[in-house]
Amino acid sequence: MRSQPTAGVPKSDEAPVADAQLHVAIAYWDPYSPGGVQSQVAGRLNSLGAVDGPVRYTLFTRQCPPRPSPWPNVRTVRFGGWDWGSIAISEYTAARRLVRRLAEIHREDPIDLVELHASGFGPAVVRWARGERIPCLYVSHSLHCFERNAAGMRWDARRYYAWANRRTARECSRILAVCHALKQHWLQLGVSDEHVEVQHTATDDCATDLATRRHENETMQLLFVGRISPEKGLDVLIDAVARCTHGQRSKVRLTVVGTVPADHPLVETVARRQLPVTFVGAKSNGAARAMMAETDVVVIPSRHDYCPLVAAEALQAGAIVVASRVGGLPEMIRDGETGILVPPEDPAALAAALCRLAADRAGWPSMREAARLAGGQFTWSERGPQILELYHRLLDGRA
Repeated sequence: MRSQPTAGVPKSDEAPVADAQLHVAIAYWDPYSPGGVQSQVAGRLNSLGAVDGPVRYTLFTRQCPPRPSPWPNVRTVRFGGWDWGSIAISEYTAARRLVRRLAEIHREDPIDLVELHASGFGPAVVRWARGERIPCLYVSHSLHCFERNAAGMRWDARRYYAWANRRTARECSRILAVCHALKQHWLQLGVSDEHVEVQHTATDDCATDLATRRHENETMQLLFVGRISPEKGLDVLIDAVARCTHGQRSKVRLTVVGTVPADHPLVETVARRQLPVTFVGAKSNGAARAMMAETDVVVIPSRHDYCPLVAAEALQAGAIVVASRVGGLPEMIRDGETGILVPPEDPAALAAALCRLAADRAGWPSMREAARLAGGQFTWSERGPQILELYHRLLDGRA
């Protein structure tokens, strides 16, 4: 391991400000936009890569950093590909340029470890890292490309990412999966058990004063936070709300946080059926988490989700979480203790669970407190040291 950079590092968007014990190259195509993967990259940079932290990160990204940079002490190196035609062409050409940038940095400022957060440029990067005898950690956030009904993914992208995932998994030093369900998927693909470790998604500690923000009222307040894409299941939730309010079975109101076009079919459905649903648009992370602390129930009706960040944030906020029994959600939520799990793609079952909650509020305080305590295991104060320990194990074993 190297303690400081040498002179003559190639020009980049951000120059290193602080020296640290470990130099890690971390690669993700866009760490600046809101999202679950982006938050995991940001969490590493904020916790381990702070000015006085144990890691000196060089961030490789395809995007131009915003001004001011969220990480002024982190060196940023950009790379790009041919952004036309097939996604496979774009990812493949970007991977080749990423390898060239890695090699340039490594010649002048030796890299101790490479961490990948996207498989699209994985095959080229892991091959380069093996040649340089640098450990390569592949953080696997999803394997949706192997699903036949991968929503929103073209056939060529699905085939490319399936190939890239297999090649990256075969040649990387270790796979870090975000939940045990994802690890099991890797094992089904033939990867050995000892080659895959699990660390759940983490988030910043909740700063909201829960004791003063929660207010009881007659109508049960529901909150959905996330992308408006098929796998997130908002259509299932809106159908469940319609069932809850039909014939005034229960008094519920749903607030949707996320970008929803005005002409989206779900908006038309809500208007036509006069459902108690409000679309408030995108919110900052801080604003969304404050809304979680104020609401009664955070609903995660996903059809497909391995370890959604919103689940960790909702638990920390002390909200009751009602979620689909898919992916890693059963690992995060204890059914009947810290939340309620329902079958996926079943609006009737989801409506029944919500109606039961609305009718019987006696258990709410204990469930909220259990959720808040459970949320403590998904914080960066817990996860940061675990990631650092994994870095050192990979370095100790590279000989």
